[in-house]
Parts: sequence; C-alpha cells; structure tokens
Amino acid sequence: MNEIKNILVNPEIVQAAFAGSTPFNLKRLAKDYNLGEKDLELIGSEILDDVHNHLKPPTLCTLFKEKYLDAYIEIIKVRVADETSAKGKSSGYRCVALIDYNLGIGALLGIFGKKHQSDLPQTEKNALKKLLKDYIKEKGR
Repeated sequence: MNEIKNILVNPEIVQAAFAGSTPFNLKRLAKDYNLGEKDLELIGSEILDDVHNHLKPPTLCTLFKEKYLDAYIEIIKVRVADETSAKGKSSGYRCVALIDYNLGIGALLGIFGKKHQSDLPQTEKNALKKLLKDYIKEKGR
C-alpha cells in the first residue's frame, strides 16, 4: 500500500478525470462557497493530514472501499475546518474524496457546508458507489 502523497483539488482536472461519474460539480461548488485556489489547497492538505493520521469517525468516514491489486481504493467523507469563517471541523465543510492507495493519490470530488446539507442523500451515495466501481473497472483495462 502506497502512502498518499497528493490530493487533487483543481476543479478542472477533477472534472476532466471524473466527468459524468461524480454527482458533484467541484467547480460550481468552489464558486458557491467562494473557495479560491489557496482555499482548495488548504482543504486538500487537511484531507491529506487526516488520511495520514488514520482519523476515525466522525472526522473521517469511509463511505465505500474496494480492494484493487494489492491495496484499497476508498470514497471517504471528511470534516474540514472552514478557515474563512473561523469554524472548526464540526461546523465546517464536509468533503468527499476518492483515495487510491495503489497510485498514492486522492481527488477531492465534492464539498458542502454543514449548514447547507448535513449528510449525503442516498442518490449521491449510489452515484459514488457506481463511481468507485467504474474507476476500478477503468483501471483494469
């Protein structure tokens, strides 16, 4: 299992990589929450730290996990502080990311504020489960 070295947070790159698969539009969400490049990089760093520190629920929750080759690929939900509003993790953002331990990378798929949405609806969970299956299927080609 490789150590995760980077979380992709650039909305254009993430949308291109997961176009049509993710239930989120990271570019629109970043705009809705007024998150610039530096904000997204901070969020990516916080997710990376939480993954490295093996944090447990409620801070980091594994939504879906599949074994591929000799490591796992996960879809996780992570609590992240809202630095601009000085809100801690419990009142800040909820981020959804794909973590690929085979490649040692992750990707921020979506973000939402706790006050706007407390959890993922079942339709988004179903879409994320399908995204993970499709991602693994594509890797196997």
